[in-house]
Amino acid sequence: MSIGPRILSWRTFLPLLAACLIAGGPSLAYPLLIDYTGFTWTESDGQQTSMFAVGVIDDFTPDIPDPTATFTYFLSDLELSQVQDLGGGFFFYDYSGGRFDMYQSTDASNAGYEYGSDPPNGTAPSSFTDGLYWLGGGLSSFSVLIDTIAEIGTVSGVGAYDGGAFYGQLGEDALFTFGGLTQAPGSGVPPGYEYRIDGQLNANVQPIPEPASLLLLGGGLLGALVRRRKRD
Repeated sequence: MSIGPRILSWRTFLPLLAACLIAGGPSLAYPLLIDYTGFTWTESDGQQTSMFAVGVIDDFTPDIPDPTATFTYFLSDLELSQVQDLGGGFFFYDYSGGRFDMYQSTDASNAGYEYGSDPPNGTAPSSFTDGLYWLGGGLSSFSVLIDTIAEIGTVSGVGAYDGGAFYGQLGEDALFTFGGLTQAPGSGVPPGYEYRIDGQLNANVQPIPEPASLLLLGGGLLGALVRRRKRD
């Protein structure tokens, strides 16, 4: 998959990302926001291209897990279903299937993680999945919008949590939205990986309407946008 994009002005881009994240998401409730960063790679099998990513969970809102623990994730088995040329250097990639699974370190032997090079390899995804299975679920939709001129884009998706040690503490609605940014090499991408991915998952912890959830979500979206790393 050769994606690398230029992007809309930030004033245009912010509403687009917000729409991608909110559309199809859960009803208003006190949210669990999970902030993630990491890197992607693809594997081709005939005409199918599978997308994967590994990375670290940077933050939780509210602070639910053990703050001393390391949390990592594995985004797996996304199958490319269609590519649309939107013109002007913009391309839209639509994926089917896929999972997003998070793991918590439980002792010194699995507290670390290493990206290595040319994934999959001896350290990725293995060092990202060797702890306690904390929370994960399947994706019902996942898409990538890329500006191939500026080499930056957005990712968005919808899924449902279905297991993990924290699963029982979710509200009745286990749906989550998935969103963020992606950026091509030049933004600190390790050798052999294709893109940096950076964003948030939003889900319900308890099914109680909370007006503050809108402020939390809006702040999370803005934070994901402005956290662009300088190119090497």
